[in-house]
Amino acid sequence: MKIGIFGGSFNPPHNMHQKIALTLIKKGYVDKIIFVPTGAKYSYKNNLLEPKIRYEMLKLLCQNNRCDWEGRVI
Repeated sequence: MKIGIFGGSFNPPHNMHQKIALTLIKKGYVDKIIFVPTGAKYSYKNNLLEPKIRYEMLKLLCQNNRCDWEGRVI
């Protein structure tokens, strides 16, 4: 199984994040995508929501897909 790691601030996650992941799966580059929202101390962006909130938004973005997606909070 080929697994892709998709990291980012996801502040907020949006349709283009979803489209990128689905395209990678559809074209056979990966079988599964794991979204990894950056931690709270990310130094290049200000005003990030808490990682748990961004994780929950990612879950909502992914929940209606038939793909095997996962999310992790680090």
